[in-house]
Amino acid sequence: MNVWRWIDRRRQSKVRNHGYDRPSRSPRWGIRGLLLSVLTGVLVAVGAVPAYADTDTEPPSVPGPITVAEITTSTVLLTWEPSTDNVGVDRYEVTVTFTDILSVYQTTTNSIRLTGLRPSRLYLFSVRARDAAGNGSPSSETLRLVMPPGDDEPPTTPTGLRVTGVTETTVDLAWNPSTDNVQLALYEVLSITPGEDTVVARVWLLPPWSPRTSVQVSGLTPVRRTPSPCEPVTRPATTRPCRRR
Repeated sequence: MNVWRWIDRRRQSKVRNHGYDRPSRSPRWGIRGLLLSVLTGVLVAVGAVPAYADTDTEPPSVPGPITVAEITTSTVLLTWEPSTDNVGVDRYEVTVTFTDILSVYQTTTNSIRLTGLRPSRLYLFSVRARDAAGNGSPSSETLRLVMPPGDDEPPTTPTGLRVTGVTETTVDLAWNPSTDNVQLALYEVLSITPGEDTVVARVWLLPPWSPRTSVQVSGLTPVRRTPSPCEPVTRPATTRPCRRR
């Protein structure tokens, strides 16, 4: 008798038996091909780039002016008018400039709270918007902000200044760390002369979790020293006194 069986729900196979049904074997490559197709589809879906990434070239609008919502001697909450975009704003990049140190923070909202700032110090803030395609808006107007005063206690004096290495034009210095009631910002290395004290190196302690108590001062001028004719000359077993001329 001829018996028809469904295989893998896609095709039929014809099996001839002798009075009983003998199950036919499912084609290996049929199931394997199906699994590979599903797996490939999943991988493509996971690694796919959004369709609008190739077509969206329009940047978001400039964020509104930055305003100070809250402030203490060491923290500040900044807000600004949200940007608009033809697809959607993905995030904001907030740039903070302190002396010559520039830091960038990200937020998905139109506000950010910054901590660990220094009292009585000048900070510069600006913000730009970016969409999911990577288009960035122009930066907002820069906000210049002097933090409120609140720290009148100076750090302790560094101790144990020592030379750890020297060449003709450089010198390596190290010292014991200072302490402060709030947070140390930097060390200044001074060259002391009779006329004035000159800063020859600065060691920034930002971020504060990686402090440094050493520095290399470079650009020094070699000093050639000529022995004086009156210096005693020591020789084995005899010492000849200096003769003045």
